[in-house]
Amino acid sequence: MTLYDSFTEKEMQILQARAERAARVSGEDAVEDSITGLMVNVHDQTYVIPIDSLTTVYERVSVVPLPSVPPFVAGIANLRGHIIPVLDLAVLLNVPGTTTTDLMMLVVAANREMTVAFHVDRIGDVTNYNRDNLTPVPANFETAQGLYLQGILADGTAVLDVEAILNDPALIVDEVVG
Repeated sequence: MTLYDSFTEKEMQILQARAERAARVSGEDAVEDSITGLMVNVHDQTYVIPIDSLTTVYERVSVVPLPSVPPFVAGIANLRGHIIPVLDLAVLLNVPGTTTTDLMMLVVAANREMTVAFHVDRIGDVTNYNRDNLTPVPANFETAQGLYLQGILADGTAVLDVEAILNDPALIVDEVVG
């Protein structure tokens, strides 16, 4: 017996009509020209990470450092039984400052190929931004940082391009040491 077996045919029609109405309303409210993003701080800089690439956020996670890896790899973390590589956004984005190695705040992002966690210093609010307010990355941005940004908002907040980070072949660590 399923949950739906307890409803009459008339009740099922009402539920179906409500579901269709809710789907239409949410579809109308969704603006394709907007970005919903999570605000994060990396040292003293604020970034927006579009939530369509994010899977979860963790606070106070122990990250195990790895030997013989590039500086942008903070280590690995055991997140609910899954070993996830942790990338230090400060190093990737060339943000000056000191990275702490204590318990970290992690923002987990994924695409079809991989899942990684980004180490951030602070997690902020989820907000919506209009794509029309996004200006191109200025030419004077450092190469690595500019490659990983979608653009800059009017308030100076940079919007990360998670797909560009996850698909960057320069970030693949595939070396045999020894």
